[in-house]
Amino acid sequence: MGKGWGNIMVKLLKHTKKRWYYFLFIIIFLSVQAMCDLTIPSYTAKMVNIGIQQKGIEDGVPEIIRKSSLEGLLEIMGTEKKEQVKRAYQLEGDQYSLTPISEERREVLNQYFMRAIMAYELLNSDNMKQIQDDIGIGETATIETGLRQIPKELRAEVVDSINSSVDEIPEAILLQNAVDYISREYTSLGGNINKLQSDYMYRTGLKMLGVALLGMAAAIIVTFFSSKLAAYMGKNVRYQLYSKVLAFSGNELSKFSTATLITRSTNDVQQVQLLMTMLFRIILYAPVMGIGGIIKVIQTEPKMTWIPAVGIAAIIGVMGVLFLTVGRSQKYLQKLIDRLNLITREFLTGLPVIRAFTREKYEENRFDTCNKQLTKTSIFVSECMALLMPIIMLILNGVTILIVYKSAYYVSDAKMQVGSMMAFIEYSILSITAFLMVAMMSTMIPRASVSAKRINEILDTEILVKDSCEKQIIETEAAGTVRFEHVSFGYLGANENVLNDINFTAFPGQTIAIIGSTGSGKSTLIKLLLRFYDVSEGRITID
Repeated sequence: MGKGWGNIMVKLLKHTKKRWYYFLFIIIFLSVQAMCDLTIPSYTAKMVNIGIQQKGIEDGVPEIIRKSSLEGLLEIMGTEKKEQVKRAYQLEGDQYSLTPISEERREVLNQYFMRAIMAYELLNSDNMKQIQDDIGIGETATIETGLRQIPKELRAEVVDSINSSVDEIPEAILLQNAVDYISREYTSLGGNINKLQSDYMYRTGLKMLGVALLGMAAAIIVTFFSSKLAAYMGKNVRYQLYSKVLAFSGNELSKFSTATLITRSTNDVQQVQLLMTMLFRIILYAPVMGIGGIIKVIQTEPKMTWIPAVGIAAIIGVMGVLFLTVGRSQKYLQKLIDRLNLITREFLTGLPVIRAFTREKYEENRFDTCNKQLTKTSIFVSECMALLMPIIMLILNGVTILIVYKSAYYVSDAKMQVGSMMAFIEYSILSITAFLMVAMMSTMIPRASVSAKRINEILDTEILVKDSCEKQIIETEAAGTVRFEHVSFGYLGANENVLNDINFTAFPGQTIAIIGSTGSGKSTLIKLLLRFYDVSEGRITID
């Protein structure tokens, strides 16, 4: 169905080429919406990790620090690290202030400070006091003073031993220890940690709200332009259908019943228009969200990427079964609508005859049979679709529970933060939902593809009776003269002709009687004269 369906949709999309700029608007605002949706979970993680757990302190790099504290940390760092840290700070009285630096450089300093602060804390432990006692250094000596008094060989050995111990500690613990150290440092400098925390929460919350509002506005604009584009296509397709049917000759009309022409011009166009509306909002949006969500999942916690993968596989399996189950029923649904329209039209146009021959009960049973078939098929499709949402919610909740279960071990081992777990859940649901949206579109495609095919059957029908492009004005005295010259005619698909070698001339004012039994071709003769059909052989001339 894929290639044929694609060709059909390309033909219908040609009716929107004058509104090509709508496509541009849709793509731009879909990108904005996707970017906003993928950004919100990261703000959630920041609110929990930094705002709540880290008291508004973003990393291990202090904005301000006492001179003595920084000098103590520098004694633990190597020469190269020490120089990089010094260049990033400016001395103002008895404290250092961080100068403006890039994000890349800040991340490097963050790694230096986290390890140096943890090493500093370990040196303040009982082990360091034991080292001080062994080499005769007073307990009142500071870390930096004590390290300077230790012999160079022993000092290098002590620092290397401490750094080795630090390397074995998870980064989450290093960060939390650095945050606690910086919090105490800010407090000693007269800072208000509670205000720092609340300011960060308000600032991040406002950013999150702004991103959410921007995403909502982009979604509204995408819906607006998608609806306008689909409605414009529907208008053009209906106009093309109407114009094509007006040009049909008897040969073309014999292929399509009046009921199916009405259904194709209304219900079928509506089905395709609905699909086109969803097509731009979902088919273009879902891949971006799916790929973006998967990338974010891998970046957040690579070890748990198998969980959303299982959820996606389950969604695809459920939608595959639903597609196979409902697909044929949706195709049959359109044929039943055709049948119902046909019976209704025949009943309404033939009502006097039906009453004259007391066929009301027969027509009621005929209508009731088709109506029950349509109702039964519609209920079956609706029941299948109704089962979809509970199953999908079960899968999504199962994925969430599995993520929380696995994340609990990582959080317990300080390998993952609570905010990161929440972001992982959101990104997983986003990626699964993207595949779900594509899968749900696949349930709409069979019915819309049938409708699109039926529409194109009319638009692609070749009209056999065509007017000549070259028109001539012939001066003649025989105005009103009709002449049949060796006219033969047979209906399309018939085994033999209805008329054979008909010759006569009808002059103005002359009356000609055409007499024959039923089916001898009397009506066909008039239809040929009015050019509802073209002759198979010979010609008919007027004037």
